[in-house]
Amino acid sequence: LIPDYKEPLVIGAVRLYLAAFYLLLISIVFDKDLFSSVFQSPALIVCSGLFMMLYNMSFFAAVLISGVGVGTAITIGSAPVWALLFEFFILKSKHRLNKLFGATLAVMGISFLMLFGDDTKWSSLGVSLALVAGLSYALYSLCTSRIVKKISHHNTAAWTFLIAAFFSTPVFIFYPSSWIISNEAIYHLIFLGIFFICITQLSAQEIKKIGKYKDWEAMVVMDDDGKVCFAQSLPILQAPKTNKRDAKLFVAFRPNDNIKNEVSVTP
Repeated sequence: LIPDYKEPLVIGAVRLYLAAFYLLLISIVFDKDLFSSVFQSPALIVCSGLFMMLYNMSFFAAVLISGVGVGTAITIGSAPVWALLFEFFILKSKHRLNKLFGATLAVMGISFLMLFGDDTKWSSLGVSLALVAGLSYALYSLCTSRIVKKISHHNTAAWTFLIAAFFSTPVFIFYPSSWIISNEAIYHLIFLGIFFICITQLSAQEIKKIGKYKDWEAMVVMDDDGKVCFAQSLPILQAPKTNKRDAKLFVAFRPNDNIKNEVSVTP
């Protein structure tokens, strides 16, 4: 669906705008606090949108340069490796070496299979862009896995893609984009947008509400580290009363990391 004469960065930017539009409609229909939710984790949401934009731009450029085989294999295969490296060395997560070893073997195997294919165009620039795409997607996943603990996955996806589309806007200034209004291009781009939304929604981390106990609400969410159980509570009294804030107190349990009673507060 990417003709050789089309600029990949423009395709990526248009796809982000289409996805942002569709996800915004979904969020408006299924959630009522779309506009207030952005203030729950503004820094993480901005970072998530930035990484999603970088993923789209670098992925399409990598595929155009190195071909679908190498570009897709290295992007998909390197993303979990980047995520595990970040968790192991930066977040100091435990019990990750076995997953890192398995993910590394997987990307090596897929890369070799694609490397010896007939349609493979090996390029150091293309490989580098695919690695950047994998890193960007890994960082996007790490950001959203923390955002969905505070706001719904519908709002998370909507704000992420709205910000990603905003960051991609300069692409339309520096590259020819008049072709996107042609009949052929519109159908292809709409398909890309819907397909990307389906992938995003399938991979979204749904928060399952267990129940309410007095002033506390218990929930469970599955993230990259496995099951996370947590309880949240809202302030009973606020002073002054005119200072309306959506502050929350969280107590989390992460069985895979042997973490209990992890307390966090949103301002």
